[in-house]
Amino acid sequence: MAIDLSVVHAGIRRTRNTSLATGILVLVMGGGMLAGAVFGSSNRVALGVIGGLFFALALLMLRWAASMWDPRQAPVARLIGERPGDIRWIYVEQINSKVAGATVNQSHAVKVADANDKLHTIMVRNRDLERLLADLRAAAPAALYGYDKETRAAYKAQVAKR
Repeated sequence: MAIDLSVVHAGIRRTRNTSLATGILVLVMGGGMLAGAVFGSSNRVALGVIGGLFFALALLMLRWAASMWDPRQAPVARLIGERPGDIRWIYVEQINSKVAGATVNQSHAVKVADANDKLHTIMVRNRDLERLLADLRAAAPAALYGYDKETRAAYKAQVAKR
């Protein structure tokens, strides 16, 4: 069954943009630490090591964001659109953004695990969550849904069989 991928594409763009912004922030922090290691007078080794780790992490994040540049070609969009039978497990992770202990924003990350034990993430707005889950259920009726110990164990058992 073909599903409308517009919600998936919008979620991929949201995931990409979040990863891109975070990657740039971590890159600047790592660059600042590396600059401190080169031009500073104390803690040069520690700043160099930590700065290098931040820099490497930022490059990985930016590479991941680049893989989602065209949402139609992103691995998760291709999985859902072309190989929905390979979807093994779907669950939702709720993300609460808090300021001073009060929730100011709530969003959701839909996690989609495939037959190769790769976990894909789609950041979706609250208003799009139910529509995306309904589309995924229709496209991959044999997939496991939800997150609890039993479902996780069932998924791991499926992966171990292959």
